[in-house]
Amino acid sequence: MDKLLRALILEDSQSDTLLLVRQLQRAGYLVEYTRVESAESMTSALEQQEWDIILSDFSMPNFSATAGLELLKQKGLDIPFIIISGTMGEENAVTAMKAGAQDYFPKGKTTRLAAAIDRELREKRDRDQRRITEQELRQAEERFSKAFQVSPIGITISSSEGYFLSVNDAFRRMLDANSGEIVGRTAFELDIWVNQDDQELLDTSNTSKKPVRDAEIIIQTVSKKTKYVTVSTEFIEVSQENCVLAMWQDITGRKQAEQTLKQNTELIQLLQVVTVAANEADNINELLQFAIDRICEYANWPLGHVYLLSRGTDTQLISSKIWYCSDPEKYGDFQRRSERIHFDKAVGGLVHRVFMRQAPEWILGLQPDSKFLRANMTLEVGLQSVFAFPIFAQHDVVAIMEFFSTKADEPHLALLDTIPHIAAQIGHMIEREWSNSEIRALYQATGYLFNAESIHELSQQIVRGVVQEFQQVDCGLLLVDQQLGKINRMARAGEYQVDLQAPLELDGPGLVPRAIREDRIIYSPDVQKDEEYIPNVPTTLSEMVVPLKTRDGIIGVLDLQSRQRDYFNQRDQRILAAFAERAAAALEITRLYEELNQYAAQLELRVEERTQELQKAKERVEAILNNSSDAIILVDGNGAIQQTNPRFVQVVGYNYDELFGASLSRIMTLENGEDLSEILASVSHNHEYRRAEAIVRRKNGTSFPTDAAFAIFARNHETGIVCSLRDISEQKQLEQELRSAFERQKELADLKTRFISTVSHEYRTPLAIIQTSTTLLQRYSERMTPEKKQDQFEKILGNVRRLTDLLDDVLQISRAETMGVAFNPHQLDIAKLFKEMIDDIQQIHTHHHIDFTIVGEPKSIAGDEKLLRQIVSNLLSNAIKYSPGQGTVHVTLEFEESEVRLLVRDEGMGIPPEDLEKLFTLFHRAQNVGQIQGSGLGLAIVKQAVEAHNATITVQSEVGTGTTFTIVFPVEV
Repeated sequence: MDKLLRALILEDSQSDTLLLVRQLQRAGYLVEYTRVESAESMTSALEQQEWDIILSDFSMPNFSATAGLELLKQKGLDIPFIIISGTMGEENAVTAMKAGAQDYFPKGKTTRLAAAIDRELREKRDRDQRRITEQELRQAEERFSKAFQVSPIGITISSSEGYFLSVNDAFRRMLDANSGEIVGRTAFELDIWVNQDDQELLDTSNTSKKPVRDAEIIIQTVSKKTKYVTVSTEFIEVSQENCVLAMWQDITGRKQAEQTLKQNTELIQLLQVVTVAANEADNINELLQFAIDRICEYANWPLGHVYLLSRGTDTQLISSKIWYCSDPEKYGDFQRRSERIHFDKAVGGLVHRVFMRQAPEWILGLQPDSKFLRANMTLEVGLQSVFAFPIFAQHDVVAIMEFFSTKADEPHLALLDTIPHIAAQIGHMIEREWSNSEIRALYQATGYLFNAESIHELSQQIVRGVVQEFQQVDCGLLLVDQQLGKINRMARAGEYQVDLQAPLELDGPGLVPRAIREDRIIYSPDVQKDEEYIPNVPTTLSEMVVPLKTRDGIIGVLDLQSRQRDYFNQRDQRILAAFAERAAAALEITRLYEELNQYAAQLELRVEERTQELQKAKERVEAILNNSSDAIILVDGNGAIQQTNPRFVQVVGYNYDELFGASLSRIMTLENGEDLSEILASVSHNHEYRRAEAIVRRKNGTSFPTDAAFAIFARNHETGIVCSLRDISEQKQLEQELRSAFERQKELADLKTRFISTVSHEYRTPLAIIQTSTTLLQRYSERMTPEKKQDQFEKILGNVRRLTDLLDDVLQISRAETMGVAFNPHQLDIAKLFKEMIDDIQQIHTHHHIDFTIVGEPKSIAGDEKLLRQIVSNLLSNAIKYSPGQGTVHVTLEFEESEVRLLVRDEGMGIPPEDLEKLFTLFHRAQNVGQIQGSGLGLAIVKQAVEAHNATITVQSEVGTGTTFTIVFPVEV
């Protein structure tokens, strides 16, 4: 196969060129050539393509081989140059060879030309390969040098004797030294070794020629800073000399991070242990004891103590019996002397400062003249530092934990950051215990409301319940007499003796009349400074008056007094307000019951007297008929109406002529299924006196309930029946109100049962998850990856948040029922607000798609942003929760002139028809929710928020298809 040869021929003779080309073709070349005969044409040819060889005549009219060589040299090109000439002598040939020509052939003697071309092409390829190799070598050396210097890992090259020959910048920074201080010296001479074992490890490696792989060692810098590094070695040859290549990785940060992680893990475990104990504890003192034991054991503090807020004061802290003492023999006397000290404004001290500032405080290096009152006592037993931090419950400091250390240095900052979280968990437990005790006390005190049969007896039971169940010193109950403008003292229990016969004036001075007039709790923490206080017990220092309120207004008050200033706290006000609501309902029911009984007794007496008068004095019948306040009808034995009195005409609307001879059943129907004809027959034949409740129909078609009395009546030797009808509409209304009141009490009992059941169930699951995650971390922490550990921690924190959210929902419902929903409206762009909320929720629930549509021109409305967020959050949460799989939730916001409609539609399981009526009832959940978690509070909160906006909410649902909630907001609230 012919070899391609690209030849540039410098020749002025075309014929010579063709002869040369044919000779090359005969030698087996496929020749591509261009003939040039000037510098310009040669330059152009060189720029247009690459050439394998240049064949040149020595001398031409306008050019020469010497000029061609010079031009080629100027271009910097390496192309074999062979001269073929018939006029060139040996001297010119030598000159041309020195100028760069590879060979010379006389014309006509070119038999070896092909061989010379093959040789020059081979040498050209060799030169090209050498250039490529040399360039790659230079690049490799440059890359190594750059990598050596810029590597973040320290790299050293040392001799077999251990002298550093070359070091990079990272190693110089690692030792805090410059190159001149390191190169030419050994590691021993630089004094970098901290442990003898590390030095021996590398020395042994050099001696045995065995590389070291990722050995962790400790070194010190020139400035004596300790660092942790990993070192790996490899034996290399540099300039035919055996050397050691070492790579030094600074892991000081990682080691510190590992130590920090270990400490943080221990602190998290400490927090978890206290959190679990707080969730399981039933006794506050036991939890406080457990907490200070664990903290002291972790921090190696020898002494810990708890101070508690004294009841009836907001500033005095008393020493408790809760101690951690590592050496009772050494610290016992200090412990006993400390228990005798109570801290308040007069005493001051560390504990009181922490209480007043509501912030922890740490005193290092105690001195006799320091701000610590027990400094001398502390120093006597070798304690050098003291630390105190507050415990909050319902935003108030309720206890102080105090710790002592034998060292004068600060504890680890992470511990100081963790202790407030421990205090928060203790505070949550205290709040929970308070809530539980309040519920128990309220439940037990409510029992006092069902054991009385009169107002006076119930009043005594109420004040006795307040004193015994709420641990109050004294309580009185006063009721309002609006007709007389008086406030009557009904009952009192406790330490004080007050004259119950001395009433107060409704419009007079004093805290009690003021509470009734202003319809709110009145609290005077120091009555000696209260100008409106009227003394009735000289020893009273604080007083609180709680109104007893019904739908009809204030009916009375609970009056509580104490011999201590500022005795009543927010908890007292909250629980007594809740009890007062129930007590007021019980008083109202009892009052209605008394009035009903009294009215019934009077009615029965009047009927009996009237019947006796009819039997004894027949002649007085007409007068009674005409003047009686009751409607009276005279009928014959068959029930035909014979006569009526004027009152009957007034009440029923028929005159005498319209009903004469008509059957009594035309206007009267007996209740309770009784037969009117049977009663008339019984009265007529047996001369019995009968009573029954009946419905009487007026001429205008309306009706009213009556108490009907039937008695025999004889006149002119004829026997008839007199029927007396008394309108008992008011009595029926009172009975209905009484039944409604009792139903409300029953609903309260049912609500309490559902509350306990729901909260117990909803607390049990997250607590179980927290316990499981904690156990896994305790037992298998070392085997877990950081990601798995983080997952367990997130489960714990997530379920703690879930418990907190549930408690917040319960507290919100409670506040709404007792104090109403807090409604703070302002103009809101609800389209923008809802869009932001939906985007946030969509990011969390990626498995469901939320389709948000706006219809009409968006406008702002007056609304409460917090309540609107609760509405949307609860509705969307339910729509996603009860839509299994990856369904779509449709949210539509429709704007009209006077109202705005929000529609939330899901494609989930739907709600059974029998559950729709109770859907917004507290703790009610649909029958088909299965194992899906929920508290039954969300829709109740939504209902309250909607009503606060003067809006309406409706629901449409079909099982298996989905549910749509529609809320209609007025543009102006």
